[in-house]
Amino acid sequence: MEASQVLAELERAFALKPLPAISPHQAHLADDSLSRQISPEEWLAAGKSDAGRTWTEFTDEELIACDAALAHFDEESFVYYLPAFLGLAVRHCNVDWSHPASFLMGSALHSVTDRSPYSLGRYKKLSPAQREAVVCFLEFMAKRADDFDADLAQKALKRYWQTDEAAKPLIIVP
Repeated sequence: MEASQVLAELERAFALKPLPAISPHQAHLADDSLSRQISPEEWLAAGKSDAGRTWTEFTDEELIACDAALAHFDEESFVYYLPAFLGLAVRHCNVDWSHPASFLMGSALHSVTDRSPYSLGRYKKLSPAQREAVVCFLEFMAKRADDFDADLAQKALKRYWQTDEAAKPLIIVP
């Protein structure tokens, strides 16, 4: 599968509207909350910088500037912005470690290969078409990425994404 096919699959599977509550700049700012208090004004200003923009309208440079966002999105925002970050990973899958996109490419891959309960809960929010787009992304990475990342992608496909477990709904028992 070619990069253009994966990118087209991501665009087909992930809607542009409605926009979620947390934007990439807000999610990135949330990372700062681990070391300092974020004021309501600062939070609103970060959201205004992204206001009304769909996931397809963010440049690679803007996503790189929000490299901590994937870890801090709520579930709805994670699902909404996931294709932007996966697309960046496709476009930069074999960059040198010193390239500005290298860290975020690894983070994007990790966001769909991690099997923690937290991540599995996020995956359950994906529609069947969105899950298929993630599978296409992982298949691409398994064939095109460096050995370490290709291995991660292959393991994720075999251990979760291409199993019956991926399609099962999340059941929360009170």
